[in-house]
Amino acid sequence: VSQLWDDDMQRYRDDMHFLHVDHWPEGVRRQRESDRINPRLCLQIDQLSQFQRQVINDSRQNRPQIKVRPVDNKADVETAAMFDGLFRHWQEAGNADTAYDVALDCATGGGFGYFRILHDYIHDETFEQDFFFGQVQNPLTVFLGEHKELDGSDAKECWIIEDINKKDFEKQYPKKNPISFDTDVTMDADNESEFVRVACLYEIREEQRLMHMLADGSVCSDEVYQGAVANGAEAVEIKSSREIPQKLLYYSKFTAEDYLEEPRKEPGDRIPVFPVWGNMHNIDGKVIRESMIHK
Repeated sequence: VSQLWDDDMQRYRDDMHFLHVDHWPEGVRRQRESDRINPRLCLQIDQLSQFQRQVINDSRQNRPQIKVRPVDNKADVETAAMFDGLFRHWQEAGNADTAYDVALDCATGGGFGYFRILHDYIHDETFEQDFFFGQVQNPLTVFLGEHKELDGSDAKECWIIEDINKKDFEKQYPKKNPISFDTDVTMDADNESEFVRVACLYEIREEQRLMHMLADGSVCSDEVYQGAVANGAEAVEIKSSREIPQKLLYYSKFTAEDYLEEPRKEPGDRIPVFPVWGNMHNIDGKVIRESMIHK
């Protein structure tokens, strides 16, 4: 999967370095400054970040929102309004604004960014869980699998690289060896010995599911049908049946040696990592992702 992103990630590094660190290539800067006879200045005049900030600030003033609309005879305006309020609360409580801003900053400056949707317990004294938005500070740690849809909804896998402090690693996984996962993602050399690099994997698996259309017009899975009959419900005649592929989401985490978290089933049927793109071009069948400052 990482090979799909090599060119885009190199453009991301170049653009971010040009935008925030140094306008001059290292070789040119060294040549100009080391000339003993006629040393030349390397001026840096920032004329780009103002345009990036304009896009980000426009987004802050016009936040993307989830909108629910009733579309069939089983829906109504009151229910849609209730879901609208629920989703607004979910975005506010889940810190969606910050996740959006970080992703957009990366997309405008480097070409792409991401945010995640995660779930966790609401607080320490409950077993109820809720969803919240997760930031991706460094999109170079995310490797989204091959996909055609712009939102990445058809991707079958997504790898996320994470660096864990060794002391925290030993507390969380006392029986596991702290062997770092080998990747091309740059790590701070000064702190490399203090962290363990692990990989998280989201993957979509497909299982065949038998569906029935009953004589009364209702549709249900074979599992639901057999369970209802076993509980004493009247066996309604099956008019038609067919098998469909059911998408199941699994999550796992591991080091270079062993699983830290065995693959487990997660809620949903798509990978909960959402890309935010800068500029995209399809040239000779190859998708090229660029920042708004790239030329």
